[in-house]
Amino acid sequence: MLPLAGLVALALAAIGRWRVSLAWLAAVAATLAAMAALKLLAFSLPSWLAGAGLAPGDLGNPSGHAAAGTICYGGLATLLWPRPARRPWPGLLAGAAAALVFGGTRLWLGVHSVPDVLTGGAVGLAGVLLLARLAGRAAGPPVPVPGLALVLAVVLGGGLVFHGTRLYAEGLLRALAAGVLPPEP
Repeated sequence: MLPLAGLVALALAAIGRWRVSLAWLAAVAATLAAMAALKLLAFSLPSWLAGAGLAPGDLGNPSGHAAAGTICYGGLATLLWPRPARRPWPGLLAGAAAALVFGGTRLWLGVHSVPDVLTGGAVGLAGVLLLARLAGRAAGPPVPVPGLALVLAVVLGGGLVFHGTRLYAEGLLRALAAGVLPPEP
């Protein structure tokens, strides 16, 4: 999802939508930063999570895939809809659909729990709302069809080129969490 987010920002800038491009980057970065912070918290403080009433494994690894898929696809729908700040529903609906698909695949693969994917989806939807607010302020006149075609071509092409590329952030976050806080007693 990260290469796709960068390509969308470049395509938006290429068609003269610099402010919308910056809004997109800010919303995606905020969503991914929130997920990184939640993962660090979950990896560093399992006893705190248990004290909050969560059983071990309930929220041991919030789903970054669900969050990233939600902000990317819900965000694209938000940007395609006129006046996103006033009408965020298309983006939220597309984001919820993406959260269901991404979260469902994570559950099917057995790598996340239901609370993990719900957390990721909720963070992704918060990112969609942030994007709607930021992009609504930056919106100009409607994007002409050739500009929309360029953005969609970049999304489809980037998806094909970068499909299967892995970032391996999970291991880095676990190592960082292990080094940030002392081991629990």
